[in-house]
Amino acid sequence: MQCSIEKQELRKEMKKLRRQLDKNEIKEKSAAVCGAFLRSGFFLNSNTVCVYMSAFKEVDTSAVLKACVFFGKKILVPVTDGSDIYTCLLNGKTTEGAFGICEPEERMRQDKHSADVFIVPALAFDRRGARVGFGKGFYDRLLEGTKAVKIGFLYDFQLVDYISCKEHDINMDYLITESRVIDCASEI
Repeated sequence: MQCSIEKQELRKEMKKLRRQLDKNEIKEKSAAVCGAFLRSGFFLNSNTVCVYMSAFKEVDTSAVLKACVFFGKKILVPVTDGSDIYTCLLNGKTTEGAFGICEPEERMRQDKHSADVFIVPALAFDRRGARVGFGKGFYDRLLEGTKAVKIGFLYDFQLVDYISCKEHDINMDYLITESRVIDCASEI
């Protein structure tokens, strides 16, 4: 998949900024992001949450995972074999999967359409919900056709003015940072 020089530079800059975060900053900022989600109707009214397994200094989703277990919600996680992405039930032990990301040890594939909410990472988002990931289009394929609410988790510094989109790109419905919740529909 080809991407513009601008997106390549944005990826490089965001990776650099994330690498500069220390453990305390990640913990503090992640607690604020997850806390806002856990207080929302999106979480409270959901039965099934699809949430990424944190890696590479992304917003840490472990508080969401713990809350889902506590409240008896079904947890789906994205899993990739390096070329395809699908959702699996998280119900026990994890192992390191493709790209060094944790995934369920037992891959019990689940219908992505059963998720009420998708929590999505990226390197950058704009206020309309457009995102820049690592450039392989995994999340666009995963989110294609889903009616679930799509929520991007990010740090404030990952919010940029504008990201150019292609027809196949899937935008988020909401963004949650450590300082705000953004309704992307109101930004269009």
